Order: sequence, then C-alpha cells, then structure tokens
Amino acid sequence: MSPLSNNALFLTYDKNPFASFFRKGLNVSLSTDDSFQFAFTKLLLMEEYAVAAQIYKLSAVDMCELAKNSVGQSGFELALKQRWLGPQCYLPGVAGNNVAKSNVPDLREAFRYETFLAELSLIERYATPRSLPRAKGGATERGTPISASMGSLNNTSGQMRAVSDQPPHTITRTTTTTASVSQAGSPIIQPRALGHHHHNRL
Repeated sequence: MSPLSNNALFLTYDKNPFASFFRKGLNVSLSTDDSFQFAFTKLLLMEEYAVAAQIYKLSAVDMCELAKNSVGQSGFELALKQRWLGPQCYLPGVAGNNVAKSNVPDLREAFRYETFLAELSLIERYATPRSLPRAKGGATERGTPISASMGSLNNTSGQMRAVSDQPPHTITRTTTTTASVSQAGSPIIQPRALGHHHHNRL
C-alpha cells in the first residue's frame, strides 16, 4: 500500500486502511507510487517507512514485519528470498521465520499463524448454512445440511420439469359410442368410426 501517494491524490493519511489491515493480521506492506511526483528525498521507500512509523506509531518489530512481508510479496526468485529471510522462508508460521534474518520474534509469528488458522476454522464451521434448529425431546438438533436440502430441491425441480414437458392435452385413438334414447325409452347404440381422434380435456 502507498499511503503517501493516496494522501496526495484522494485519501488523507489518517483515513488510510493500512494501519487497520496491519493490526488485524493481513499480509500488507508499504510501497511507493508516483514517487517522483510526491517524494521529497531520494530514499523513496525509506520515506514511506519513516512517515508511517511516525503517523501510525509503529514499533521496530512492526517495521521489521512489514519489511519481511515486502520481501515475501516481491517478485524476486526464491533463492534471493532465502538469502534475505532464511532457507525455510516459504514455510508458514515459526517454521519459516529466521529471527537472525528477519528480526521478527517467533512469538509474533506464532500469534499471526495461530490466529490465521483459528479464522479459517471459524469460516469452515459457519460457511455452510444450515436450516433452523428444531427442538426434539428437549434438546436442540442440528439443522439439515445445505447439501441435503439442495439435493431435495433439485429432485423436486426435476420432477416439475418432467411434468411441464408433457403436452396439456393427450391425443388418443379410441372407439367410442354415443347413446341416444328413443321415444320408448330404450337406448340406441350408435358406434363411431374407429380411429377417430378424440381430445381428452383436462
């Protein structure tokens, strides 16, 4: 993120979300943007870090963590990143942290990684919606999984499509008779022609 450039263009420095993102554990870093237009020194990236440290009250550990994130996000080859951060820099958490290289304490790396895993577990737990719980024998049941509900809905929709594909009127070839009553009351059967098309109306 480039708070100095954003401050000059459209977003004041105090309203920039960088500090909030960093405190919440997001993998953010500082960068330069339009440096020849807004910078006052030749050390462009150092100027970004210096201003951020003063405005956001960043500690030395915060600055080291930001620098480590910057190396990890960069497009340099892995061999160069391993030279700067250690041979296991691609591993998450404490396993990928070399204090002698990054100057970031293992305690902070452990906290970041454990918090990240806890958030993933929370998302996995509540990402699949369930139907409303219902009481049974005084206890609350878990709802029906969304996959089962969607399966029943798919079956119902398939049946609805099958019914809708049928024509509204069925054409049959039948031999029908009509009965008429004579004056004496005896029925007179008059067969119709075989093969007559008769529409059964619903």
